[in-house]
Amino acid sequence: MDVKNIFIVEDDEFFAVTFKKRLEKVGTFNIHVFSNCESALGQLLKVKPEIIFLDHILGGLNGVDALPLFKENLPSCDIVVVSGQNNPEVLQKADLAGASKYFRKDVLLMQNAEGFIQDFEDQNEGKLKKFWSKFSKEYLSFV
Repeated sequence: MDVKNIFIVEDDEFFAVTFKKRLEKVGTFNIHVFSNCESALGQLLKVKPEIIFLDHILGGLNGVDALPLFKENLPSCDIVVVSGQNNPEVLQKADLAGASKYFRKDVLLMQNAEGFIQDFEDQNEGKLKKFWSKFSKEYLSFV
């Protein structure tokens, strides 16, 4: 499955714009940026994104609490929770709510945008495990 639509749900405008620019260098996607979950949920079924990068702490409904709503309405969507904090409780809650991945907002996330997309596109070719294994080793050694 090709990635056509991506949501970035992020209230930090600088991070959202920077991350969007990084994704645009990876390929041609329709990237929709929302500053809150409510706006993204309002467009979810109309746009049907394949990937959502979802910030944890937002004004209004926070990302982890909104995650089940995204999954309920679009179960096939790959949701990556991003956060500025390294909190095991939030990680566990995101995992239980159906997040595909959880990463901190840091330089490594920005540098690996291409990997997120390629990983998604290669799922049916058995490359998923290899990519995330390599990424996790690099990520854990960095943090």
